[in-house]
Amino acid sequence: MKKVIEKFDYTINTKWIKKRLNLKKLIKYFQKNEKKSFASYDALEINYHKLGIYILACLSCMDKFSGYDIDEMCYQTGLNKEGEDDGNFIEEISEKCENGMFLPSISENFKLKKYLYKYKEKNIKEHYFGEITSYHVISSKINKTHYIAIFHGSDHPTKAHESYQIKKKINKLKEAIDYVKKLKEIK
Repeated sequence: MKKVIEKFDYTINTKWIKKRLNLKKLIKYFQKNEKKSFASYDALEINYHKLGIYILACLSCMDKFSGYDIDEMCYQTGLNKEGEDDGNFIEEISEKCENGMFLPSISENFKLKKYLYKYKEKNIKEHYFGEITSYHVISSKINKTHYIAIFHGSDHPTKAHESYQIKKKINKLKEAIDYVKKLKEIK
């Protein structure tokens, strides 16, 4: 019987990622890429603030599909400047990133341990908009590490954006929670 090569589905939601995720590869990205440089994506005109956790999770799936086109993937998911989206993640991804459930929804390895939330209303030249920042402590069973993840979103009239990044990794849960509490107070 001839092997059927699956057509690449650019509707990248949590089900798609969970089905294809190479967890060891994702953990390696997290271990060495706290402040990963994405300069190689300049030609794709990718919005840097969006890279972080979501794109690393997608890239961790790619060894299970050969022949993917990262340029098309970034376009379809709204990660580049000319993308299909409005500059924001699809709603399901956005909600799970904001509430800290993105990583737990793609792998049982991850568990949300602490969630803190901050909302600010802003006003620029009579335009009112909100900014959301949520802070997460997410534990990983595989490497017994706690990741500090930060989601930031704004519905600024001309610069709406969302980002989700790993800020730091800490081994002890109490230290991780204390760090997140301090971060929330500073920002």
